[in-house]
Amino acid sequence: MAVPTPSTEFKVSPGVKAFVALHIVCITIWALPNPRREYMNETEKLGLRKDNLIQSLSQTATEGTLFLNWKYLKRSPLMYYPLSTGFWQYWDMFAPNPAAIDLYLEADVTFQDGKKIRFHYPRIYTMPIPLKYVKERYRKFYENVNTDDQGYIRPAVAQRIALESFDDPRNPPVEVVLIRNFDKIEGPGERQDPTYQSVAFFTYRVDLAKLRRDKGTSP
Repeated sequence: MAVPTPSTEFKVSPGVKAFVALHIVCITIWALPNPRREYMNETEKLGLRKDNLIQSLSQTATEGTLFLNWKYLKRSPLMYYPLSTGFWQYWDMFAPNPAAIDLYLEADVTFQDGKKIRFHYPRIYTMPIPLKYVKERYRKFYENVNTDDQGYIRPAVAQRIALESFDDPRNPPVEVVLIRNFDKIEGPGERQDPTYQSVAFFTYRVDLAKLRRDKGTSP
């Protein structure tokens, strides 16, 4: 009696193929870098230069593709898929303009009796390597707090710092000033200045009622 041999052919349904194709298209659209800021602000127009036609043609093709992708495809309904599922990703850490500023956050906390303390937000640079891996989210979160277009986060951050600093029910924090510390990262072979500049960029009056509720204390 002949024993039937199992078929090694694996068939993929058209629906799965269509989904994978859609996934690749959406991720590619999102991951492509934005055009240069001059083109985004439309202060500079794409065009060919007669003095160096080949280089100009290559640049126009590249920047034109990135411009069309940024202006139309990244704003199309296709982007609901990566944004709603969490598949979006930013590659601007690597290209086209790698991050060149080292940032960390501190805060001056003022208490009801006038006392002030300096609050140190978790800084990856000062942590041992194993801890860096589990605390990296703090650095990434502060990158968002630092940008003006994410400024709506800052009151919540300052309120949380007040909560973390609240130890004496008779002397609550009343004001939090967020301080940006930053240093430019020099290029390869260039001398690195270790001095950080500090700028107070947000002042917040603490919501005392919320502070006491979150702490579980009464006035």
